[in-house]
Amino acid sequence: MTVSLPPVGPLRQLLGKDDASIPEVWCARAKRTPDQIFLVRDDVRWTYAEAFELICRFAGFLRERGHAGPENRVASYLPNVPEAFWVWFGTHCAGSVYLPLNRAHKGVLLSDMLSRTGARILVTESSAVSELPDLSSCGIDTLILIDPTTKQRNELPIEVLSVDEALSAQRMNPAIPKPGALATIMFTSGTTGRSKAVLQPHNMYCRNAARLAEACEWNERDVFHAWLPLYHIAGQLHQTMSMVSVGGAICQFSTFSRTKFWSQIEQSHATIVIGLANVLTLLWSDPPSIRDRERSLRTILSAAVPKDLHRPFEERFAVCIMEQYGMTEMELLTVPNIRDRQVPLGSCGRAGPDFELAIFDEDDKPAPPGTPGEIVARPKASGLMMLGYDDDALPTVETWQNLWFHTEDIGYMDEEGFLFFVDRSRHVIRRRSENISSWELENILLRHPDIAECAVVGIPSALGEQDVKASICLKPSRATQPVEVYDFCRRNMAGFMVPRYIEILRELPHNHVGKIEKTQLLNVREGVWDAERAGDP
Repeated sequence: MTVSLPPVGPLRQLLGKDDASIPEVWCARAKRTPDQIFLVRDDVRWTYAEAFELICRFAGFLRERGHAGPENRVASYLPNVPEAFWVWFGTHCAGSVYLPLNRAHKGVLLSDMLSRTGARILVTESSAVSELPDLSSCGIDTLILIDPTTKQRNELPIEVLSVDEALSAQRMNPAIPKPGALATIMFTSGTTGRSKAVLQPHNMYCRNAARLAEACEWNERDVFHAWLPLYHIAGQLHQTMSMVSVGGAICQFSTFSRTKFWSQIEQSHATIVIGLANVLTLLWSDPPSIRDRERSLRTILSAAVPKDLHRPFEERFAVCIMEQYGMTEMELLTVPNIRDRQVPLGSCGRAGPDFELAIFDEDDKPAPPGTPGEIVARPKASGLMMLGYDDDALPTVETWQNLWFHTEDIGYMDEEGFLFFVDRSRHVIRRRSENISSWELENILLRHPDIAECAVVGIPSALGEQDVKASICLKPSRATQPVEVYDFCRRNMAGFMVPRYIEILRELPHNHVGKIEKTQLLNVREGVWDAERAGDP
């Protein structure tokens, strides 16, 4: 049976069809609006034509080196810099597969991910070199640096090039993969154990980003305040490809800054930003200003906004908050509608036209409206969700039961089909807009020579998300102090993963089968070491 779905307006206007690959969209956009601004960073601007030239040159470099084609992979370990765009899209235009790694990761976690990429080329910055594992053992034979030093070129045991050298290659006419072909491999946050490598097709980015832009009524006059990192699905799909689909502009920033945010909005004339609950809480806490309603900002894409904050925030800042639900494996599961002001507070909207959503109980049966259960989903068209987990067949099969993808997220739906997100799976912690795997954090802690056992949980934060608490049992005759554990964490994990609270116990609570009872650790008793009180946020 053929399912008739609504057309995808921006793709129809640009390409005359509803499905596409990323190189197809870029070719059409650079031809349609070559002089429209694509990217602004500080005082430098790139038009779509200028950006596309750099993209095609990086693709040409990959072709010259024999790294063009679907069997080839390119990894990046970059912060928010313009070069990240040229590498990302250039890899796709070479017909190769892109693997963006979280720039905050380090140590054993980074080594594991890099080894699993299957890439031979890694692109990063000079300041990251000291944090990298042995690259040759990870399969990397070429390192491309944004700003290589003479010392790095001479002393590193593999070939070191600059991005400028790569971009001086002869441009390559883009390869045009099929919409359902593999585009990107992105690591999850490891919500149920070791991070999974998600195989994402081109059409997942193109069609879903265009759906979002259409639903929010974005166009070529819009400017996205782009602070989200380009190694996250939201930074790539929501923030970037949505603008490429309609010809809008991206104003790139290194990260979110509470103190600089409104001045950045004024200078960039940004009209759109992604800001989850913690960001909105920070902005709301600033003293009211007579200019609050005079900014260019008009749309905030968000999720899980507190009910008592949503409408007052919109009124104070004259913006529209659009809530949405999705994940690395499949986006967008719910699509906001800027004209539907009847969406109940606390809801992240209805299922988009390309997906089915349901709530299942513990027996994998549909739950009644209003009853919390696991959120499950499935696409109505091809190429809209992951192709599986890379070299991980068992988790791929386990997520699909009874023809539904099981998200392991908890939520409920009302009688009208509006989805309400309740919580992540019990293993995930949400902090500073990042998902943290307690499993991975605990495994890093256990590398400390004095720690015998540990458990990590999320503690509600005043900013609307969670803080990380680590409960630790030391080996016999060890007297390690919490601040020493904290310093170990700072050296061995991303800043957003470092626990705020550290408590040292004689023993951790266990159930009858030997598993740690984390529910008994969900409190911060008096005297527990607190990094903020110690003066280190």
